Parts: sequence; C-alpha cells; structure tokens
Amino acid sequence: MPKPPKPPKPPNAPKPPKSLAASTFVLALVVALAPWALVVPVPASAAVVSAYASVGRDPIAPGVQYDQGRIVTTAGSQAVNIVEVDLANPAISFEAALSNGRVTGLERTSTLAKNRSSEGHRVVAAINGDVWGGFTNDMSLAPNGLHVEAGELVTAALGPRPTFGVGADGRPMLGSPSVSVTLGTSLGTSFVINRVNQLRRSSEVVLYTPRFASRTSSAATGTDIVIGGLTLPLRISGSWAGVVMTARPAEGGWPIDPGTVVLTVPATSPLTALVPGEPVTLTTAVTGGWESVQQAVGGREWIVRDGAVNISPRPTSADQLYARSSVGLTADGRLILATVDGGQPGWSRGMRLPELADLMLSRGAVNALNLDGGGSTALAIRLAGTSGPVLVNRPSDGSERGVTNSIQVVSNVPTGPLSAINVQPGSRSLYRNGTAQFTFTGMDSGYNAVPLVAGQVIWSVTAPIGTVDTTGRFVATAPGTGQVVATANGVTGAATITVLDDSTPPIAAPPRVSLPVNTAIGSGVTVTVNWDAATETESGVVSYELQRSVNGKAWTTMPKAAAAARSTTLTIPRDRTYQFQVRAVDLAGNVGAWTTAAAFRLAVAQETSSALTFAAGSWSRATSPWYDGGAARTTRSVGGIARFTFTGSSFAWVAAVGPLRGGAGVYVDGVLAGNVNTNRSSSAARLVVFSRTWATSAKRTIEIRTLGTAGTPRVDVDALVVLAPADGVTPPSPSPTPTPTPTPTPTPTPPPPTADTVLVGAGDIASCGLTGDSATAKLVAGIAGTVFTAGDNAYENGTAAEFRDCYGPTWGAFRDRTYPAPGNHDYGTSGAAGYFDYFGERAGPRGAGWYAYDLGDWRIYALNSNCTKVGCAAGSEQEQWLRADLATNPRSCVLAYWHDPRFTSGPTGNNASVTPLWNALYEAGAEVIVNGADHDYERFAPQTPAGAADPAKGIREFVVGTGGASLRSFSTIRANSEIRNSTTYGVLKLTLSANGYAWQFIPTGSGTFTDSGSGACR
Repeated sequence: MPKPPKPPKPPNAPKPPKSLAASTFVLALVVALAPWALVVPVPASAAVVSAYASVGRDPIAPGVQYDQGRIVTTAGSQAVNIVEVDLANPAISFEAALSNGRVTGLERTSTLAKNRSSEGHRVVAAINGDVWGGFTNDMSLAPNGLHVEAGELVTAALGPRPTFGVGADGRPMLGSPSVSVTLGTSLGTSFVINRVNQLRRSSEVVLYTPRFASRTSSAATGTDIVIGGLTLPLRISGSWAGVVMTARPAEGGWPIDPGTVVLTVPATSPLTALVPGEPVTLTTAVTGGWESVQQAVGGREWIVRDGAVNISPRPTSADQLYARSSVGLTADGRLILATVDGGQPGWSRGMRLPELADLMLSRGAVNALNLDGGGSTALAIRLAGTSGPVLVNRPSDGSERGVTNSIQVVSNVPTGPLSAINVQPGSRSLYRNGTAQFTFTGMDSGYNAVPLVAGQVIWSVTAPIGTVDTTGRFVATAPGTGQVVATANGVTGAATITVLDDSTPPIAAPPRVSLPVNTAIGSGVTVTVNWDAATETESGVVSYELQRSVNGKAWTTMPKAAAAARSTTLTIPRDRTYQFQVRAVDLAGNVGAWTTAAAFRLAVAQETSSALTFAAGSWSRATSPWYDGGAARTTRSVGGIARFTFTGSSFAWVAAVGPLRGGAGVYVDGVLAGNVNTNRSSSAARLVVFSRTWATSAKRTIEIRTLGTAGTPRVDVDALVVLAPADGVTPPSPSPTPTPTPTPTPTPTPPPPTADTVLVGAGDIASCGLTGDSATAKLVAGIAGTVFTAGDNAYENGTAAEFRDCYGPTWGAFRDRTYPAPGNHDYGTSGAAGYFDYFGERAGPRGAGWYAYDLGDWRIYALNSNCTKVGCAAGSEQEQWLRADLATNPRSCVLAYWHDPRFTSGPTGNNASVTPLWNALYEAGAEVIVNGADHDYERFAPQTPAGAADPAKGIREFVVGTGGASLRSFSTIRANSEIRNSTTYGVLKLTLSANGYAWQFIPTGSGTFTDSGSGACR
C-alpha cells in the first residue's frame, strides 16, 4: 500500500516505506491478482542477536498488558511495543474497525480507536490492519483482503488470504479463508462475482454495497446493474433473493440506496442483458469454520504456523528492513499485538520478516500474521487511568498515517468507583535543591479514568528528603530515598524519589571582554563580557555571578539578563582600567571560587594618534560635532592605507556610515581579516564597524585598505578602540564568597542587544542536494539582528557532517547570532548530537533543547516540539519550566518558536501534542508563535489553543518552513488561516518594539510573494 497523497519530499529526504514502499505496492497488486504460489521465495538472511528485553510492563485493562522494550538484530537495536490479551477474560472483546465507517475513507489508527471508544466500550488497544490498493481512485482505498464487521461482509476478493477473525463465541482465530460470491439469474447461469467493495479491474465483476459509500465511485466504468429487494446487510455465508431494478452506464456518482446493491460489470458482460424486474439470487460462501465469523481483518503473510517460522507467501520485502505490525495467538490462550519501529536510524531501523517471526515466537505465538507495515505501522494504547487511546510507537513517516482498517481490543467494563491513584513520573532521581512536578490520575479496578480535581488530592512525602506543595511540585532538600504520595477519598498512589548529594563546587572559566560591532561610542564604550561554561560534573550549574573593578577599586556585581546567562553587554567609561571576575553556583547550592581575568585599560585613540599613520592615498581632515573628538580622517582614494600599531587583546575601528560611504579591507599583521562596507541606507556616526578580540594581549598592526567603491568611495577613520594591558594598578581585595540562592532555570546566553531589535529566520533549511538554503542565506546576510531557526536545520539526519557540509556553508555564517530550535530531522542522529554539538550553548541544555532569552523588551522562548523524545505534555519538565519562566520573567511582549505547528494547512496536519505549550503561552498573554515543519509559508489570525478566533487575547501563528527544503503544497485549509504560499523560498523578519511588532516575509531571488503587517503587545 503506498504512502498517502501528500506533496513530494525533497529528493534526498528519507523515503519512508510506503507501507513497505512502492516496490512492495507493486508486489501487493500482483499478489492480489495472482495465486500465492507465484511469489518466489527469497532465502532469509535475518538474525536476532539479542532477545527482546522489556523496559516497562503495565496493565491497561483487565487481562490486558502493555509492554515496551527492545530487541537487537543484525541491523541494531529495534524499538518494540507489545500488547498481550488474556482470551479467558470475559470483559475483553475484539473488533474489526473500518476507517471512517466506510470503504472509501482512510483514518489514523489512534483516531479510529478514539472515535470507537465510549463508556462501557473502551478501546484499550488498536493496531493497523490490512494493506489497501493505492490512491488511483476511491475504490483503491478498500482493504485488499477480507473485512467483516459485526457479521457484515464489507470487503472480499476471490482466493485465500491470511486473515484475523473473531468467531461467534468471541474468540480470535487466524486462518486463510476463501470467500466466493455468485449471482444466480434466469439466464440459467450462475455468475462469479470477483470482488466485494474493492477496485474493479477491467474484466471483473464487482459488487458494491451501501458500506462502500453513499455513492458509486466517480471512476467507475462499464455497466451498473442495480439490485433491490434485498434484506441487508450481506453476510459471509448465505443467500439473498433480489430483483433487478435498473441497468445503466457506470458513469459514477450514482447513489447506493439502503436495501440495494450495485453490480458493476464490463460492457461486454452477458450480465448486461439483465432487465428490470428480473429475479436474481446472491450467494456467499466461505471456507469451513468461518461461516459464523463476526469480525475479520485481512493480513499480508503468515510468519508463524504451528509454532515454527513460516513466511508464506514470501514477498520480496521479507528480507528488507521496515517498520512491522503483527498479530498472533499463543497455545496458552493469549492474543499478541506487536509493532516494531523502522526507518529511523539511531532509534530503530526496522525488521525483516524472519526476525518478526522470531519475536512473535519468543512471546509464545504458535500462529502469527504480518499486517500492513512501513509508514502504516501504528499501535494505540489506552494507558491505565486515562480516558482515550494514544499512539505509542514512532511512525517511520514522522507522523501517523491514515490507514484502511484496524484490529481493536475493547474493554467492556463500565467506569466504577475510585480504586487507585497513578502518580507520574513513577520514579525520579534528582539533586538537592532540584524540583520535580508530579501529576496524578484516578482509576477504577478496570483501569478506567476516574476524574479527580486538584482540591481532592493531598500530597505528602514519606521521608525528610524534601517538600511537596498542593500542586505536586516537589523540592529536594536532603539526600535520601522516599516516596511522594497522593491521597484522595482514602485511596493512595505513590512515586519513588531519590535525592542525590552534591558537595563539589563548580569551577568557573575566566571572563573575556570584546568590542561588539554596530554599537556607537560616546563618553562610554559598549563591551561584551562572556565566559565558557563552568566545570561541573554533578547537579549542574544554575547561576553565575559577574563582578567588575574599576581602577583597582572594590568589586561590584554586574547585571545579567538571567541567572544562568554567560554573557552580558555593558557600557563603560573610557580611559579607565577594568578587571572582571566570575563564579558559578550549582543546583545543590555549592558556590565556586572566583576566577579573575587580567586587567585592561579601555583606550580610545583619535585620528591624530602617533600610533596611526596614513601610508598611502590622500587622507584629509574632516571636522564635525558628530565625529568622536570633533574630527576624523577621510579618503576617496583607491588603495588608501591607514596603519595602526598597538598592544592589546581587543581592537575596534570607529567610523561614520551612510549612503555616501564605501568599503575597505581590514588586515591584521598583513593578513586579511575581513572586508567592511560602511555604505548604509541611513547615516550614523561614531559606529564600531569592525572589531577583533584575541585570547592574549600582544603587539599587533592593523591596516585599513580602502577599496574605492564605485560611486561611493569615501571611507572615514574616526577613532580606534583598544583594550590595552593595565600597568601599575593594584588588584582589589578578593570578594567574599556567600552562598546565594540558586535559580534552576535552564537559560542559555541571551543575545546582545542590536541597533535594530530584529528577529529573522525560517525553518527546514539546509540540504546538500538543494540550493534554496543558499538563496535564503543571502537574505539573512543582508539583515542585521538575531537569527532564529524553526527546526530541521540539517537534512537528512542532522549528522555532524551534514551540519558541517550542508548547514555550515550557508546559514552557518550566522552561527554567532543564531538561536536555534530542533526539528525531527535533527533527531535523525541519536539525541540530536550533531545539532547540540554544532550550536553548543546556543541550543540550550543538551538533551532538553528549550531555553529563553531577552531581545529588547521581548522575552523569546525557543522550545522543543520533539515531544516523544523530550516531553511536551502538561506536567512535563518542558511545560513546567515554560510556565515557571513565564511567571518569573513577566514581559508585556512574548514570542515563542519551535518546529511542529499546532495549526497548519500543510500536509503534516495539526499537531495536538504541543497544545500544552500553547496553553501556557496563551495564559501568559503571548503575542506570536513561529513554527516550521510544513515546507510553506502560512499566517494565522490570533486564536486560542483550541483554534477559536480570538482577536483580543489570541496568539498569531506563523509557519515558515521556507528556509531551503523542497516546498510542498497545502492539504486541508484550516480555520483562521489568513494567507498562504507554497511556491516561494524566503525568511520571516520580525521587527520588535516596546509595544508591538511588525512582520515581513521576504522572498528570495525574483520571488514576488510577500506578506507584511503589524500587531500590538498586550
């Protein structure tokens, strides 16, 4: 079965197995049309290296266990999810579920499970079922094999096929039943009907019932014979007398009325001779033992028969790695549902069919079928104490795919009184002063959710290891092990918690001072002070303290944007001597010693300095109150040279910029360090246009060599700033070392303020096989400000090589001003190691990937929407951190960005897993959310997390997946979508002010699409 109809991915995108890929689809068609024996066996080359090992097993309903774990094959470690059902439990039943209740629709397994679940009829597990024919037309969406629901024959084809069924006694069965359907007529001949509710091939006779759809297919051909007078539904075994109502051309779109069926035949068929009023008889028959089957779902192949591996029929895909789905029965009366994730190097590559058979045998299966696999593999579970099924495996497409049908496990136990409280996380280890947010769910003896409100639950701790408040927030205070207990109505639940000790203080790195460009000098000069992360091996650094001494006087503490920030920007008076020192504090409250950097003198040399010579070209003196010191040297000469010799650790060239200025090359000790363009659209004076910082102070020579830009050749040398060695200054006395209160907010270094408060970027960026990233990089190069990325930074798998070779040559030029967010492709490498290694501290804490920073008057949040890897749910670490930071860093203007959008009209579809992040931001009054994932541009009107228009308090969402990956067309247009474009690469420029924001989508090259507007902060 092929992949759903979505726009093509980039040429070098990973090709998820379209339910065992296109080649398998071709095979499936051959199999559907030919005897099983025509499939040529392929020798197995698979092997299980290490047996399945469970990492967690939990009951989800009476007699139903959910198990997750891993099995090691020759292809590596594979992720496995298993459901085991005790068939003797009378509270459990089994059903075949047709997507959307009709043959012509596709639906996600988890959605179908939710839609079929109700009080007293809880779907506690569901696995995807049969292969379907493709997407040629709506007839192709039918299951390829037998489908029976509540005793009704829904789909069937001639010939035996491996099938899962449920007998009249309610017990599951596996077999290869063969269904026959015939039409008896007054012509004296009984005619074979080749299929029921499936795609008709040119020479076939196919029967369509009201379960196909309300109307016949628009792609129908041949002749339709409408038969009425039937007592439906059609069963798998029986006879029905009817009468021909009409015969007509099979033009498609005709109603299929209740009580009628439509027989579609070739125009050359003898059946076209049937006339209205003629009696006919429909007869169905099935292999013995299946006459009373109540539920049935077709499978692909047998993989285990009579307790041994038996791949039959053996497809060409048997020895290829794919995500897999399987159903099996054991000798001791258990049903087994199993999925294996695939197509995800670093997580799970998938299995060959012999390996899947070995897995099922290891769980006790004596007979087992292979179901549809690849991107269709899905297992949904109603976890204990929750109300609805959720997907538990990781689909190889990156998101769950719609399928044709599924097998469902149903608990018929109605909700009873509270009998247990489930506390999550079930166990946790953390260091002293660390925090953990615990949540609770109530459930009855059947594992059904019993609603509890926060006021009903009382929290407590069984040992003197910490405190827990009324919301379940635990704060560790002393080493030891105990339990966090939730109690309601006399029922308790508990989680084990271990508090670890940490008595080793962190060791801070010395601070560095540099001179940032695009800052103006006056009586003071702007400097940036930053330092590397402290050495800390246990609980982790939560804050740094920075101090400064001026002219050898007492130390004073300097402001920073956040406790854990490792950078700050200061404006300090010139011609004074400075010294900086840093210390770190870890989560356990250990305070490290001060680490002090060398003292320096902030010196500003005028154009008259003896250290400055004008070695070539015609330089003249220009006077203006706008110049530093009232004068500057200026030239229009091509190849003019200004040479400055100094001793220091940092240097800056100060000049005027404007529409009439030109460019120059800057050489350090004879080597080109970079070209500077002082031609700007607006004029500014005393601006730092070039700077360099070195690890140590030394004697250096700088040369400014004018380029003589055509039409605007003028270049100025106004002043030169040096951080020079300090001589004869007595160091201040050491600062005392009190124990400050640590702040455990994981906040990376905030960006220094820029001349314009601008945030610019996009998502879905760099691929070595495409050129869109180069085009968008050219746009970013011409826009001053902070750069964001909205995930999927380096295709295909975010490896170190892809960041180096694909991202580095394009957007890598802006790494020092980029604050990224990760996407699913960045996690193609285990733990997103390539992403975190490349961006370093700018990516936020390794393993988390969320952080915050300030930009002007705005608080900016970079979040991680890889929810299956880091958690986004209410009560998750990320969601709790976000709420805490919103509360402790209140701002009138808030913006957040991450990869997967809550709302999108693109093919990925709305992503409900990030709703808790939306909830937190909405409640805090955030203005803007920016996402990627869909390779298009879309702007939404302000709306609530539920998607309701809310012009007063709603959040405006932008989808900007236009950074360079192949663009894709839109799918379902969502409510509140205001503007869309899927044909233009470009970037989103956000200009942030104290009271609002303005947006502009800037297209690449000759692109004509753009979008702009503004909004206000609340």
